[in-house]
Amino acid sequence: MNSEAGITYRWINFWEATPAEVAQIDAITRQHKWMKFNLNTTRLCVAEHHGRIIAFSAFQMTPYVGPLYVNKYYRGYGVAEKLADDTMEFLQGIEARGWLVIADSPFTERICEDRKMTKVESPVYVYNAEVFTEERKELVAISEASSI
Repeated sequence: MNSEAGITYRWINFWEATPAEVAQIDAITRQHKWMKFNLNTTRLCVAEHHGRIIAFSAFQMTPYVGPLYVNKYYRGYGVAEKLADDTMEFLQGIEARGWLVIADSPFTERICEDRKMTKVESPVYVYNAEVFTEERKELVAISEASSI
């Protein structure tokens, strides 16, 4: 634990959190209108002052859906819409608390809006490590050669 002006830092596995810790975190998520954290897949780095959580950085596993690809010769036949519907049905079936889609085209944006998804106005940042093993590089080269 590091301490500056009485502030302590530690990790909380949400699946091991006390009811009081969960209540403090849930109050903050409600206040900011964020999705509730999944108890089974969230880990928090918290800052506390006199036992009260005053800040946190959350690592959470929220499903990212995408990309959605349809070969150009099969577009306009409802294939993308069927795939989107089947994916949503799957996510609802496993009781996912939510999911993310990056709508990088007007078509994807329309699919999201048709399914009543909420557009986030905040900037989104991505860190892409792009670390490929030799085996993965070979698969990418084969795929690019066959122009899939």
